[in-house]
Amino acid sequence: MSTDDIDATGQLKLDFESYLKGEEPPPSELACAPLLESWRAILVKPKVEHGTLPVVFVLVGYVSGHPLYTSARAIHTSQLIWLDRNRKWARTWNRLYRLGDPTEDRPLVGS
Repeated sequence: MSTDDIDATGQLKLDFESYLKGEEPPPSELACAPLLESWRAILVKPKVEHGTLPVVFVLVGYVSGHPLYTSARAIHTSQLIWLDRNRKWARTWNRLYRLGDPTEDRPLVGS
């Protein structure tokens, strides 16, 4: 595990502990976070170098302001760690996201 991985894991642990206490990310951190629009949570079974992980939640949607992707690109995030109860932000394994409106997909109803 690299020093960057240890630092990122340590920060994730600190973030998770603060969320458990009812704290939210600082406004300055949220202001810099990418925005995910038309999003929803889905279950995936990720593949890893040696086998597979259990099923995990990720978010899918259209991102803007992401450091690695162009605006309005459809993405799926890394593993979802925390979803704000008001659905205004989410923390994934790799980063914090601001959440816009969720997708309006409606479940199909059998006839």
